[in-house]
Amino acid sequence: MKTVTAFAALTIALIPMSVSAAKSKPKTPAKAYECSTCHMKFTAAQAKKDHYKDPMDGGKLVPVAATPKKPMSHMDGGSMGGMKM
Repeated sequence: MKTVTAFAALTIALIPMSVSAAKSKPKTPAKAYECSTCHMKFTAAQAKKDHYKDPMDGGKLVPVAATPKKPMSHMDGGSMGGMKM
């Protein structure tokens, strides 16, 4: 009986912790620009500052949807930090 009571108390204590550990919503991706010549990426502020031209090769900067970075996980490739051999 003591085991059942202890297990029930532990379960009740862990439920709020598991609810608060839910994944947060990803941030809305910022607008990004890409050079049509060399495909180098720029932020919106950099593109505006350079008048929507690549300062290195003069290519036109076109808007693209920025992709959010995938979070690194220890489960995605072992101890090599995601490096595949």
